[in-house]
Amino acid sequence: MDEECHQKDVEKEPLLDEEHVTSLPPPPKTIPRSCYLICPVLLLQVFSYTIQQLVFVQYSYFIFTKTYFPNDTSNLTVLTQESTCARENSSEYEREAQSKIQALSSNLNIYVTLALAIPNIFSNLIIGSLSDVYGRKLFISIAMSGHFVKGVLLTLGTYFEINIYYFLLFSFIDGCTGSIMGTITAMLAFVADCTTPGKKRVIFITIIEMTLGLGALIGALVSGYIIKAFGYIIPNIFASGILALAVLIILCFLPETLNKKNKSPKGSLRKKSYDIIKFYIHRESHEDNRCLYVICIGVVICMGLCNHGRTNVETLYQLNTPFCWTSVLVGWYLAIRLASQTIAGVILLRLFMMCIPDELIAMFGAISSSGSFIMEALATSSVQLILVPVVGVGSMITGPIVKGFMSKITPSNKQGTLFAGIGFVEAMNNLLGTLAFNSIYSATVGSYKTLVFYIMACISGLAVILLLILKIVNSFGNGRVKMATETLDVPDMSSSSSSSGDVSASS
Repeated sequence: MDEECHQKDVEKEPLLDEEHVTSLPPPPKTIPRSCYLICPVLLLQVFSYTIQQLVFVQYSYFIFTKTYFPNDTSNLTVLTQESTCARENSSEYEREAQSKIQALSSNLNIYVTLALAIPNIFSNLIIGSLSDVYGRKLFISIAMSGHFVKGVLLTLGTYFEINIYYFLLFSFIDGCTGSIMGTITAMLAFVADCTTPGKKRVIFITIIEMTLGLGALIGALVSGYIIKAFGYIIPNIFASGILALAVLIILCFLPETLNKKNKSPKGSLRKKSYDIIKFYIHRESHEDNRCLYVICIGVVICMGLCNHGRTNVETLYQLNTPFCWTSVLVGWYLAIRLASQTIAGVILLRLFMMCIPDELIAMFGAISSSGSFIMEALATSSVQLILVPVVGVGSMITGPIVKGFMSKITPSNKQGTLFAGIGFVEAMNNLLGTLAFNSIYSATVGSYKTLVFYIMACISGLAVILLLILKIVNSFGNGRVKMATETLDVPDMSSSSSSSGDVSASS
């Protein structure tokens, strides 16, 4: 009888006691100001990455167009699409060549993604796991420096107009050092060092997500104009200079946040790799806890596949008929989409958290993402295509909520390992998403080019189903999970966001 009363008292306890997440020393209650440096550093890298990505997609398109239309003088400058796509009196040969150019560009995107993502999968495992041993700053520096080297090589390759397929080597070098995914993996662990589980960590992770969107937004806006004004060489020089500045900030000003007490013991790389998957398969954790990890990573996979595979296909789709957009319009569209997903999305997130359970907020984000893909597939004019970001305004909400929840139920000395696993999954998403969707688009561009967007919509819909299962599992489990070596009361996500405004698992 006493045990039953005690059990009821335990289940009536409020939110997870933030001070007893693990037996390890908790992170500081106040975030050091120097820790906020990761935001401008990440902003600079994402800004540079976006410029490089858009420049390369359009540069490769220009090279293939120049090959098929060598006598067209408009192709000797920056790609305008007026010579082939928008020409009313195009011959049958020109229309077939246009489809061929689209297919070649799409296939090149596949090869570049493979060259980057395959080594990036393994480098992210190393970065996340070893950052628990050697610290975060070292691996942030390595990932950023490798990206800088790639930028320099892209500039030289564009200037000397070397064979476009040599650019694959540049992406391979970037992937071996972690690339932007390695930076994000180490920075998420950096955030976990600086914050306590709960509201502060949620807010900081949300800031990181906003920084990603803001950097991409600015890069998308700027890229179209500088490509139009200066061609393809100057934008690459500019992007490389931005990366050099970011590397200097890291080396000179960014602090190390992993203290000695929270460092994991040194071990073999094999053991560190096994630690990553232990969250999802090991039986030392409570079964409900493991189930939550598996469902959450499933949501990350579904949303990540679409997010990573979208941009390149979308750009080629916009360059093709019936839209025939220029580089400036492509940049503006991407900026509008990113602005709606980051700025407007975060505002919606904050409003929803006041009265709506977290799982339902995450579901709204997945539904919004699915709806945007359907809208994009149905669009037949530029005006309709511009409405796609409006429908997808909540697309970025799902990721922060799920990742924040996973971080909350993870010990502080395993944060790097957790985010290494998430980084591994995101690298796989980048590889498989770009590979699959570019292959589908390349195969169907001449017959049913919108099929790829319907497939993306279905995958986002699967995330909605997984989130519904997460809510059911979390409800039946009464919010109790086992963490590290002690059993802790993790709040039911549905109650935590509707009570007293706590955003404990919202990101």
